[in-house]
Amino acid sequence: MIKKIDIKKMNEEEKRNTYREAKILELLSHPGIIHFREIYKNSAGELCIVMDYADGGDLAKMIKERKSTGKRLEEGKILGLFAQMVLAIKHVHDRKILHRDLKCGNVFLTKGDIVKLGDFGIARMLDQTSDFAETVVGTPYYLSPEIVQAQAYCYKTDVWS
Repeated sequence: MIKKIDIKKMNEEEKRNTYREAKILELLSHPGIIHFREIYKNSAGELCIVMDYADGGDLAKMIKERKSTGKRLEEGKILGLFAQMVLAIKHVHDRKILHRDLKCGNVFLTKGDIVKLGDFGIARMLDQTSDFAETVVGTPYYLSPEIVQAQAYCYKTDVWS
């Protein structure tokens, strides 16, 4: 899969932030995280981030499809997906990285229901495990109470999401 980002109209800070997503993905080598392949600039001036393709869509799509057909997810399947997500997030947090936008649309799946956490576009690296972030970012439905109340937050905010 190639994520194309038009950087022609971005200022230098926005460009640095865009490159940061690729650099974070490069640091994360785990079976539960979308694998980074390479980054390059194409002839149209777009930044291209090449990653593995998750052929099963995302968790949001799976839930929507199940809801429309009236078929509930089996408890065992839910627990299996949840366990994979927790292991992927633990790997991210062990590397002092906050994802900051965990939601069903950023939990990708393979056809075999293997979880691949992705979209690290607003992720943030912390200097120490005890550091806190303060920027209000993320998808509104998934924001932790600390972010909503404009308080400093840490790894717990990803768990809330």
